[in-house]
Amino acid sequence: MLEKLNKIDNRKKILLLLCGAGLLAFISLLVNLEGTGDLWPSDADISKQHSDVKALRDQLKQLSAARISMESLINSVKSEQNSIWLFTRRSNPDLEIRNKIEGAAKRTGLKVRYLGPPQKSRVCAGVFTYDVSISSNGKLESVINFLMTLQHMRPAIGWKNVSIMPERVMNPENLELSGTLRIISVKSKALLDLLGMVNK
Repeated sequence: MLEKLNKIDNRKKILLLLCGAGLLAFISLLVNLEGTGDLWPSDADISKQHSDVKALRDQLKQLSAARISMESLINSVKSEQNSIWLFTRRSNPDLEIRNKIEGAAKRTGLKVRYLGPPQKSRVCAGVFTYDVSISSNGKLESVINFLMTLQHMRPAIGWKNVSIMPERVMNPENLELSGTLRIISVKSKALLDLLGMVNK
């Protein structure tokens, strides 16, 4: 009989212990989950999320437009890549540029009175311009042929500024051609890779 009472007391103790543990767990949950309302977003939170998503969509549209614009620019430059001068480490840009200009003048019969040294300027990282001053004279045909030769030359030689006028008022047969020629050179490996060009 005493053993039965002990078993009943043990069961009550265990039951009491379990009830106490359950009560502690419940209190712990109440204390730790005071912010359970955050699990269910409020109208203000939903509205903020909508505005954040809209802002991200707008940003994505802008980035997409910028990418399209950049691709268009790259394709435009790629189509003109044979106009860009590429100088190797072993090349002499000053000599190459002068030889091209003097060769074009000689072929067209233009007399070059002065051809200045190429003036190098940095446009941005890895991109440079070379400006060359020129003063020359010749007949109208020679001047036109020289201009046409430069226009079709590859790599390209363009004009920064140009002046054409009669050499003498009394003798308008000869024209004086003067100005500044300009070429563009790319040395940046990253830019050359982007344009699909190789600088040996």
